[in-house]
Amino acid sequence: MKRIIEVVCAGILGVGVFFPTSAKAFVTTLTNINDQTYAITHSNSETLLAMPCDTCEINRGPRPRPTPIPTAPTPIPTPAVQFLLDHSSLIQQSIGKTWNEAGKGIVAQKIKESLNNRQISNGVNIYNASVDIAAISNQQLTVGSQANQVRLTLVIPGNYTDFHTTTNSIFGSYADPEFGVSFDLRVDITISVDQLLSSNPVNINELKVQVSNASIHGSNLVGTIVETVGDFIPGVNFSQSITSRINQSFDFKNQLETAIKTAVSSLL
Repeated sequence: MKRIIEVVCAGILGVGVFFPTSAKAFVTTLTNINDQTYAITHSNSETLLAMPCDTCEINRGPRPRPTPIPTAPTPIPTPAVQFLLDHSSLIQQSIGKTWNEAGKGIVAQKIKESLNNRQISNGVNIYNASVDIAAISNQQLTVGSQANQVRLTLVIPGNYTDFHTTTNSIFGSYADPEFGVSFDLRVDITISVDQLLSSNPVNINELKVQVSNASIHGSNLVGTIVETVGDFIPGVNFSQSITSRINQSFDFKNQLETAIKTAVSSLL
């Protein structure tokens, strides 16, 4: 811009030989305009640079680094624990057999006890519940939180229960709808391992069962009964109540402990 004005001024000065007064006044005016334009442009540039910019790294400053979450180191297993890990396939076979022979029936009974005669709302009670528990689909045997412990995880998906519910209908039990619920089970077991040649080498310290992924199926009925049961099943009430009932008196622990001890004895 300044260069253009200088060129124009030079031409005008050449003309100023013939019109000296008017030419000088015109050049002075153009010079003042140029100075004002430069000042405004320079001022705007400084203003723009000073304005905050959310997408500009220069104005935002360095990003804070996320604080790493500390993780507990995995303990080095004792020789006895390592022996079990090296022979995990035999341990898992024994556990799978014990689950099919005893565990499934015990869990099914606990679920029936949790559902039968349960009142969901006024006039809506569960009755005639039946339960089908699946086989173990996956087992994981790893080092526990302590060097002398083994953590065993059993994953049992695809379990099913069906039941009837009472209604306030004038037709009596003939009109009672039937519902089915599919759900998954997970069993977490903590086992302490002593010297394998001792009189009591293996003990189960903790056994917890967790119910999850409950999904309701059944009659395509409409009305408050379906809404009531539908709210009860997928929500926390179903999973928490069954989980609590199973864990209160889980008799499978003794059978499982015996099965592990038998498997260990066969390896020695």
